[in-house]
Amino acid sequence: MVSEKDFFGKSGKEDNGMTSDLTADKERLTNERRKRKQLERVRQVERTKRRLKRGILSGFLVMVLGLGAIRWYQDRQTEEMWQEAYPDETGSDAGQLMLSDPEARAGYLDMLQSLADSDERYRQILDREEEYPDKVLRMVCQNEETLGFAVDYPEMKGSKPADTVGDVTTGVIPLLIQWDRRWGYAPYGSSTIVAVSGCGPTCIAMAACGLTGRNDITPAVAAAYSAANGFLTESQDTSWDLMTYGAEAFGISGTELGLDEAAMANQLAAGHPIIASVGPGDFTSSGHFIVLTGYEGGFFTVNDPNSLIRSSETWSFEQLKGQIVNLWYYTLI
Repeated sequence: MVSEKDFFGKSGKEDNGMTSDLTADKERLTNERRKRKQLERVRQVERTKRRLKRGILSGFLVMVLGLGAIRWYQDRQTEEMWQEAYPDETGSDAGQLMLSDPEARAGYLDMLQSLADSDERYRQILDREEEYPDKVLRMVCQNEETLGFAVDYPEMKGSKPADTVGDVTTGVIPLLIQWDRRWGYAPYGSSTIVAVSGCGPTCIAMAACGLTGRNDITPAVAAAYSAANGFLTESQDTSWDLMTYGAEAFGISGTELGLDEAAMANQLAAGHPIIASVGPGDFTSSGHFIVLTGYEGGFFTVNDPNSLIRSSETWSFEQLKGQIVNLWYYTLI
């Protein structure tokens, strides 16, 4: 009888080379599994890279599309604002002013008649007086500086305003005039124009251009924004809210300031222009906005949007204080 040990060998188990074969098979399987795992890791890394690339590309496309959508929306908002401000670019309705007071109109025409001998341009207006609304006649009667602007009104009314105010230096408040031909004919709401009633938007444009260094914030742009956002009142006056809430649309912040000479001088010394609402006096017979731009030797420099002459003069606190109704100083947001 053959013992189990003799039959299977010294280990007591069958050998016949099978142990070494199994070991080799196990090692081969292990190596294959290791290779497959390595290959799977490589493939996973490649898949991750591809996902990242797709993600980056998708993110970039989303960003581009998003920026494009924002730009489209902004352009659309601007277009709607201009469509509201310029309902008819041919000039048939754009900038048409109300003709509402025959008695006042007769008075303006009489005044122009009395001035006709001093300047032939008054005669030109009288010869075409039916083409002039009351408010333009009143404007030229009250301010002879606007005479050249008024003469051109019939041809220029409703014309598209300039896109910029020209060269601007950051930190220097430019003098912009509301009856400048570049934007004065632009409508301010439905029944007035920038030249007649746009002193408030023109002052905002001066402060915004000077502080931001931008040259595309024209009086016409500020006026269109004001009218479209409820800052032009039913009586065709500019609301004081434009001086604060409205100004923020142009990158500047308006803060009320007390009527104090030292405080005003300090703000101007810090580079902060001041917009003043003024009542009857040197600047207006009713209401008006001006910009205080500097203070030196006890005198303020003023940018009056309705007068080159007054803008060339300096003004003491004593001259101004009785006319000032409110003040706001401006900084960058």
